[in-house]
Amino acid sequence: MHMFYYFLQFLISVTFIVPTTGALLNSEHSKLRGGSCERNCQEDEKQADICLSPRMTCCTER
Repeated sequence: MHMFYYFLQFLISVTFIVPTTGALLNSEHSKLRGGSCERNCQEDEKQADICLSPRMTCCTER
């Protein structure tokens, strides 16, 4: 029963929470938005979206 509850909670989080926090981008789509996929954004850049690569974010100029 606990396993079913955790699975249901996971499905809810994937369905509702993940799409509202940002889109997953590959490096080509990030470049089209004027950004690049990097591990850490520089101080003069802002984090736009999450890239497909693990621990990478799409950084764009402010």
